[in-house]
Amino acid sequence: MPQAIIARAPGLLPMQYRPKELEAELGVSPLTIRAWVKKGLPCTRDRRGHLWINGEELAAWIRQQRKPHTPSRLGPDEAYCLRCRAVVKFQNPVIRHTHGKQALLTGSCPRCGGKVNKGVRKNGQSA
Repeated sequence: MPQAIIARAPGLLPMQYRPKELEAELGVSPLTIRAWVKKGLPCTRDRRGHLWINGEELAAWIRQQRKPHTPSRLGPDEAYCLRCRAVVKFQNPVIRHTHGKQALLTGSCPRCGGKVNKGVRKNGQSA
């Protein structure tokens, strides 16, 4: 879910919106709104079949759709590969730069072979 929608949704009023109105409020297409309805966004239809969405219910639904951020600690032999977008174990780790009590541990990713970096303390612990 784009950050702009997450930021704008709490400002919706507790009233019924048409998909076209939400397009103006949130900056998304009515097709996106209809796709959200298929994914479970609460809505109602009037007797003519027109789609109506409550602003507060939409904001609550968007909050539920967000993935919770759960920070995790990396092990001493692990780093995050930006190419693979995953936590991987270092291959051939080498301390490259030191500055005060900090050092840069550089190695390679076992999956893609790309360069992987991790900040550590001089004694080898994660920073």
